Amino acid sequence: MHTIRSSLRCTWLLALLLVLMAAPWPAAAQPAQRWLADPALLMSARTIGPNGGRMLLDTITDIALEDGANGWATAGSGVYRLENGAWRHFSGSSSTTFLNAISLAGADVKYIVGSETERIPPYTSDVLMMRYQNGEWGGTSWVVRADGSSGLQPGVLNDVVAQPDSTAWAVGTQPSDMQDWPRPLVLHDTP
Repeated sequence: MHTIRSSLRCTWLLALLLVLMAAPWPAAAQPAQRWLADPALLMSARTIGPNGGRMLLDTITDIALEDGANGWATAGSGVYRLENGAWRHFSGSSSTTFLNAISLAGADVKYIVGSETERIPPYTSDVLMMRYQNGEWGGTSWVVRADGSSGLQPGVLNDVVAQPDSTAWAVGTQPSDMQDWPRPLVLHDTP
């Protein structure tokens, strides 16, 4: 009888050991991921037009990070800089300037694109290309066309890709012969 009891006890212990080995072990507790609002990037309404009669909500349009604690963001109210994990307003923009996208390809290769709306009716827009040089964002709406002519380029740029060779490609839309039917626009910046 003692042998049967020992045998049952061994079988029971073996079964318990097998169940414990097969059971999933709890993973190490990890902190819950969370999204935090940054007060420096909470926008407010702004005005547009010669008399300030039209109100637009200011929005953050794009963000590009250099690393986990440094980067840039574009907004209707201007450019924001992330330095050592803290956001600050870097430079403002007029109520008729729209900054839509930003791209970084290195410490010295940074581009922003958007549009600049004229302050007189019919309030047409010209593309805007900005490049970061010597600690400042400088911009232009002036382009050189394939035929060699140059001037303002009507339209809006919606996205940009900066390249390590200091060039950039931007895409957007330009007016066409048909009302409310814009055509695609691709621009290439070369050094």
